Amino acid sequence: MNNRILYIVLFALALIFCVRCRVVKMGQFYLSENHQKPKQINVPVYNDPSHVFQFAKSKGGHQDFISNITYTAYSRRKPKTYKLSEYLDDHTRTTAFLVVRNDTILFEEYYEGYDETSLLPSWSVAKSFTSALVGIAIQEGFISESDKVAQYFPELNNDDEKWNQLTIEHLLNMRSGIDFNEDSYSNPYSSVADLYMTKNIMKKLRKVRFKYKPGTEHYYSSFDTEILGLALEKALDRPLSAYLQEKIWRPLGMEYSATWTIDSKSNNNTKAFCCLNVALRDYAKFARLYLNKGNWNGEQLIDDLWINKSVNPNFDNNCYQNQWYSRKRGVEYEKDSAGNYNPITYKDSVQASNAITDVRYQKAKKNYKNNGEWAVQRCGPGFFALGIFGQEVYVDPESEMIFIRLGKKWDTSSQRLFSLITRELENKFQ
Repeated sequence: MNNRILYIVLFALALIFCVRCRVVKMGQFYLSENHQKPKQINVPVYNDPSHVFQFAKSKGGHQDFISNITYTAYSRRKPKTYKLSEYLDDHTRTTAFLVVRNDTILFEEYYEGYDETSLLPSWSVAKSFTSALVGIAIQEGFISESDKVAQYFPELNNDDEKWNQLTIEHLLNMRSGIDFNEDSYSNPYSSVADLYMTKNIMKKLRKVRFKYKPGTEHYYSSFDTEILGLALEKALDRPLSAYLQEKIWRPLGMEYSATWTIDSKSNNNTKAFCCLNVALRDYAKFARLYLNKGNWNGEQLIDDLWINKSVNPNFDNNCYQNQWYSRKRGVEYEKDSAGNYNPITYKDSVQASNAITDVRYQKAKKNYKNNGEWAVQRCGPGFFALGIFGQEVYVDPESEMIFIRLGKKWDTSSQRLFSLITRELENKFQ
């Protein structure tokens, strides 16, 4: 082997080593079960042990009943049917699953060695917590939806006119127009990977570039939530963890203290877009607050107008509003004589509009997959906070049920499970 080939081989090995180091770190974030690495700095959010709200435990046999509900899982081969508890335990990477109704726990299970004391990662469910804090800060006069984001960061001196147009409301609805790649979760060099791994989030903010004019396009972006959190910390002049502790954690009587990740001890910027670590039942208390329109046992902690704005469908924003999703359901289908299911479409918007049965949750929309015909888009009334790996805090206001699914892999059709459980409970107990 001559020297030139040897140098090429050595260079290739060095390059592979460097890439592997970064990939391994990101693998621990995105692709493996060890979600807490690379090592993160977590700030405590303390509960008040003397003031804890406890859900009641069902005495009506709901735990066993839900455990034994039969669930047919989708499969490329032959669909398989399981008991629900077996499916969650043996065929998914679910870590915890909870069903609550009327302040009563109907079903609670932990898997893979976790228990009720475990602090389970929120991932993007944290975005909905950040939104709640923004809502509280608005009613307390610290911040406004119409505020220009630039006013909170005068030191940046960004000369892009779009920066001076960007508002808090744009960030809440992910309409910032900022150029950010949210799609490459498996790429260790992607924008979202850098945002998660950086030790200096403000450094990322200094490099902001725009792809669209703020307000014109909806695009899911963790960076929008991060900027929102940074602006809120500037407005409050304190960390989000402290505000969360004061305004939500202690008033709700959380059972356990939580933690929220920061970028570094020296910079102390909260990762508002992710990285809360919370016990299972305490996720459900946050959902209960929204189910009850911001009221907690007679005290209005969050303005009900803010809650309504957050959880009612925004069809013009892809059923996403204030860092919450409304349940987005596809168009209805009908079965033809050959046994095939075809989408129900209409020749024009008038016919589609006439088919709408609930103006709150349905909207006529052109269906480009079917020769430009029209369909009825359905959205809500269920609403939920969602994170990678299928973390989900789901609220069904019609049945007044709360569902929490946490896990290590996005391998569970959570909302299909929630609907099945709701339907089976109604058939059995009503």
